[in-house]
Amino acid sequence: MSVKLTQRRFNARMREISALTPVDISETPEAKAARIKRLMGNYGAFFEYYFPMYATSPCAWFQVWVAHMLLQHRFIRFILTWFRGCAKSVHADMGYPLFLKAHNDLHCMVLVGQNHEKACILLADIQAQLLSNRRYIADYGEQYSHGHWKDGQFTSKDGCSFHALGLGQSPRGLRNAGHRPTYIVVDDIDTRELSNNAARVRSATDWAMDDLMGCFDNNSQRFIVVNNMPFVNSVMGSLVNEKLQGAAPVPVQSLTAEFGYNPAFSSTGLFTDVKAANAFFYQYKNAWHQLRVNAVDDTGDPSWPEKYTREYWQLMRDDKSHRSWLREYMNQPVVEGGVFKNDWILYKQMLPLDQYETLVAYADPSWKATTTSDYKAVVLVGKTGDHWHIIKVFLQQCSISTMVRYMYDLYESMEYYRLHKPFKFEMDKPVNCDYWIEANANQDLHLEEFYTEGRIRGYSLNIRPDYHAKGEKFGRIEGMSPFYERKLVYHNIAEKNDPDMIRAIEHQLAFEQGSKSPDDYMDALHGAMYQARLRTKATHSEPRTGKTPERKNSY
Repeated sequence: MSVKLTQRRFNARMREISALTPVDISETPEAKAARIKRLMGNYGAFFEYYFPMYATSPCAWFQVWVAHMLLQHRFIRFILTWFRGCAKSVHADMGYPLFLKAHNDLHCMVLVGQNHEKACILLADIQAQLLSNRRYIADYGEQYSHGHWKDGQFTSKDGCSFHALGLGQSPRGLRNAGHRPTYIVVDDIDTRELSNNAARVRSATDWAMDDLMGCFDNNSQRFIVVNNMPFVNSVMGSLVNEKLQGAAPVPVQSLTAEFGYNPAFSSTGLFTDVKAANAFFYQYKNAWHQLRVNAVDDTGDPSWPEKYTREYWQLMRDDKSHRSWLREYMNQPVVEGGVFKNDWILYKQMLPLDQYETLVAYADPSWKATTTSDYKAVVLVGKTGDHWHIIKVFLQQCSISTMVRYMYDLYESMEYYRLHKPFKFEMDKPVNCDYWIEANANQDLHLEEFYTEGRIRGYSLNIRPDYHAKGEKFGRIEGMSPFYERKLVYHNIAEKNDPDMIRAIEHQLAFEQGSKSPDDYMDALHGAMYQARLRTKATHSEPRTGKTPERKNSY
């Protein structure tokens, strides 16, 4: 792109900003002062008033919350792991710094991009706003400073300076009069090329921690790293692992003023009406904070419902490969070429349950029930000939008693309530199903939960502990992959949008050697397939009688 074309586009952008930010000339000084005070106390209203070209929908609660966290804490490091399409750059690169500037709390900003050219392009957005946003200029004064205004480095009339920097460039000497950088944002520096080189990722992380953060001012240090999480090996991931290791996750629903909320702002209710709380993950340690935002929660509800609908995200999900969806929108980096491939995930209509040679419901419990624990997994598998049908999946971070109730409900749905919720299995005769649970050190406590639930329901579920030696985990789970590759495994198409089924497939696709992805579902599936094979291993060989046919000599 030529410099002339870039300048032409920049000028067109300024004309657009000017046209979209008209000023009410009839507003009285008193009304203006009251309006400015109101806008400065609420970032959502601030952003929507001054930047209507970006505010095509109301701000999300988390976008607003981060702004007020930044305003209240001069020493803070934020890792914003937000899904693609979450307006990360707009807020971190432009909205937040201009909000701080309006509060006279921004003196020197550094924006870091993949390279210097991209950093300049990102910084041009804030430069265009300061030049031509009539509303911002009318409320906070003329911003242009003659002689101190060029691409990638400029200083506004009130003495606030802005600098673009490429990844790895030396930040030494960056300052504005007596102010060294007070606001540094690292935007979208993780690339596929970088992630493929662990040494370069380590070098980039060290540069960010040492060279870049070393140029901060002593009185104010706001540091933001913003990106989604498309790669396993990344600068963002390295920072999370190093700076937040051992930090306990904080339930988003329980965030209060002690974690940085502006009490006056939280009283609006925006922070108490979070329906999709499991789409968010927040943790902090010392001055470091991470807020991860996925596109949707486990039920498919959008985390930014003011902008996106369930239908939109379902369309996006259907339109992309599963791995791409996980990387770009669910912050789950999955390495290509893992054990199980997306093309092997097949769906079809299941048989009536009484037509399967054998049915096995297998449970893999975990001991803890916290948000960071393993998952409780139950899988119902039907075997017909050489094919395996995955009929129903339960996969949740929950208590043992919740999993036990599910297995009793599963039993009742097949044995007694065939035409009723929750599973609607329709059949004409009882169905025999074997119920198994993985035996482990807590087996007696797990079985006691089944006995307790049985006393409540008036009968006991005939569940058996599985004692067979399973061997090394990766090897036995990988051993299931040939069934998938040969297209012998099918999932219940009626459960395709079930959150637990979706979660199970996500975990399966993410599974690989050394992966930290949960593997409880694969453990349960392996156990179910093992038990089903034992019951059908000799059913397909028909006896043959008569003389052995003569073999012809082939010489």
